[in-house]
Amino acid sequence: MQRVGLVEELSRQLSARSWSEERPEAHRRALLALLEKDGARAFERDAFEPGHFTASAFTLDPEGARLLLIRHRKLRLWLQPGGHVEAGDVDLGRAALRELEEETGLVDVEVIDPLFDVDVHAIPAFGETPAHLHHDVRVLLRARVVDVAAREEVDGIGWFSLGEVVEASGALRDGLPTDESVRRVAARLLKSRSSS
Repeated sequence: MQRVGLVEELSRQLSARSWSEERPEAHRRALLALLEKDGARAFERDAFEPGHFTASAFTLDPEGARLLLIRHRKLRLWLQPGGHVEAGDVDLGRAALRELEEETGLVDVEVIDPLFDVDVHAIPAFGETPAHLHHDVRVLLRARVVDVAAREEVDGIGWFSLGEVVEASGALRDGLPTDESVRRVAARLLKSRSSS
């Protein structure tokens, strides 16, 4: 029953929102299509064809100048905290907050935008898990503190200036890069910061 509520709420949110940027707008339509096709099944982590929903937390520092990224153990990339939707998650915003706490210990945050961005990206095969797509719903948060600690699930953690992330077509730290969608979000945040 709870998954039915997730379907209805996310469908309502996605239908009420649009982006002027071509990429997130195309991804919004893909998320809506997945909801329509698979319904509650699309929130299950073993729904591999075409994929399933995930939730991410793009978290700014108190000044709004730096972005919190984790060094992802399996993907070997600097990415925003996030992950799969669990059975107890009542919405994807809360799933993103839970993932943020699990991966960084950070709980003292303010929600700026509960549906800041969406992205569909490929996840490579790993062990018994086949390649599939993550249909990611991204929440924008502002941390009230900067004290964080990498938890068991991640290899590292750090605050990165928005400019550093935007310019990171190669390595950020430790020889590892970030991905295009993180750079895209950082560019939007940097543009918003410079125009305010």
